[in-house]
Amino acid sequence: MRAPILASFILTSLFLAGIIEFLSQKSLREGGLALSPDANPTPAVVVYTRYVPTIIAVIYSLWWTWIDLDIRRMQPWLELSRAGGASAESSLLLDYPFEFLAFIPFKAGKRKCG
Repeated sequence: MRAPILASFILTSLFLAGIIEFLSQKSLREGGLALSPDANPTPAVVVYTRYVPTIIAVIYSLWWTWIDLDIRRMQPWLELSRAGGASAESSLLLDYPFEFLAFIPFKAGKRKCG
C-alpha cells in the first residue's frame, strides 16, 4: 500500500523538476519570467512568481514530511524482520521519530542501520 504513495511522490518530484527546468529555459530565452518593462507588475506575474511556488513548496514539504515520518516509524519493525532478528537497541529502542531530522543519518550510520 505504501509503494503507490512513494511512486506517486517520486513522479510528482520529477514532474516538478521538469517544470522548473522548462521555466528556467524559457526565462533564459525570453529574458526572465518575472521581469517586466513597467514598474507595476501585472497580477498574473505576482501570483505566478510569488504565491503559486510558495503553495507548491508548502504542499510538497507536507507530503515529504508525511513520507519521512512513516519511514522513521517503520524502521524498528524493518530491523526486527531481518533474517537474524535484531537487538533491542537496533529495533524497538530506536527513537528516530523523536530525533532532530539533521542528526538521524549520523545516528543511523553510527548504529549501522539501513
